[in-house]
Amino acid sequence: MDGLLGIDFLHRHQAVIDCFQMHLFLKSPSAPSTSAALSAGSRAGGCTEIPIRPVSHRGLTVPARINGRSGYLVVDTGAAHTLLSQNAIAGLNMRLASPVSFGKLGAPDVGKHMIILQMAHFATMEVGNFSVPPQWVALADLPHANSGETDNVFFGYLGQDLLACYVGIIDCGALKLFLRFDPVVDAARRRKG
Repeated sequence: MDGLLGIDFLHRHQAVIDCFQMHLFLKSPSAPSTSAALSAGSRAGGCTEIPIRPVSHRGLTVPARINGRSGYLVVDTGAAHTLLSQNAIAGLNMRLASPVSFGKLGAPDVGKHMIILQMAHFATMEVGNFSVPPQWVALADLPHANSGETDNVFFGYLGQDLLACYVGIIDCGALKLFLRFDPVVDAARRRKG
């Protein structure tokens, strides 16, 4: 790996990331913006528009609700799996997978350390106003804010698995995420999982 493309570069070059097709589109910083056309076309195509908010020391975040609790997820196109924090889901009555069902999974973090994962099943999850169907997601002991934080809980990372499955498009110029439920793509996900 030679480096990481940050939001400063992606925003300046009006990047659009197609998470389903795994394509990155860049424009000259002086080119006119096409964000309004992208937004209108995506909404017309059945996408839900979700605002992205840059947060210092966290990254790009989207609002989320899991089993009725509000918080946020960090958008991470480089993470293969959506990863929730054990601390954040405490008390949300989520089913945890037994080792017999899923075994232990391992995922390297940015520092190449191995994180031991479990799986957790949510009944309801909304990313912005987009409802994600109930399913299993990865769970790990992620760094978290003070335990007194109640208004804006860091749930974890929204990874490529959900971004691709729900045909995610990220408009880095306008800081918007678009998600859409596609029954064919969702059926393929269910067959795999």
